[in-house]
Amino acid sequence: MTWLTWRLHRTEAAIGVLLLAALIGIMLLAIQSVDAAYNAARAGGCFDNGQSILCSERLSHYFGRSARWSTLTTLLHGVPLAVAALLAIPTLQELERGTHRLAWTQSISRRRWSLSRLDFAAGIATLVGIIWAVTAREWRSSILRDEEQLRFGQNAFELSPAVLMGYALFAVALALTAAVVVRRLVPVLALTAVGFIGTRIFTTFVLRERYAIRSKKRFPPPTTWARASHSRTAGSSMKPG
Repeated sequence: MTWLTWRLHRTEAAIGVLLLAALIGIMLLAIQSVDAAYNAARAGGCFDNGQSILCSERLSHYFGRSARWSTLTTLLHGVPLAVAALLAIPTLQELERGTHRLAWTQSISRRRWSLSRLDFAAGIATLVGIIWAVTAREWRSSILRDEEQLRFGQNAFELSPAVLMGYALFAVALALTAAVVVRRLVPVLALTAVGFIGTRIFTTFVLRERYAIRSKKRFPPPTTWARASHSRTAGSSMKPG
């Protein structure tokens, strides 16, 4: 059953591997380019005292490269959606053509057929999510260096490993559910895209803000701790002996 599932997904898997490898290659080249400009500016002390003409050129070179490549970040958010579409298409085609009924007559139960599809899709989504999370972490630390300190900044939050893994598994589950219910290629892809984008918008602009507020309440900045400790110390010293 595993071999049959793999054969059904081999075309989409080949396309996905080529596209992912090309995208990661472009990202690594961008990271290398921006890091080289950053290290050149840092070696000359330009971030501390950038008054010289050489430092101005190096800083302009670094910020220009960083800004140019950061525009690619918006497209990177759609990787989980693309993975989900590629994983759902073979199952959708099988349901649309009715060939799944033939498998059910070959001593393969409906439960086994369904679990094999789910296990394969979840496994591939998890593997791609791990690879993508590692690459996105390098992208954040290089291209989005200024946002790296903002834990709940939009790009820092969206490209964090836990969020990427959650998005990948959610997108696959959404695509497979739509495939089983609708069983038409174009409507399934449209519903998956609308559901995924809508969920991301809600998560980014509603849930992320709530997480940030709760995190600030639970883990206040060190300066707040210092002021609170100083106030308690001052108050205790003013009490009469």
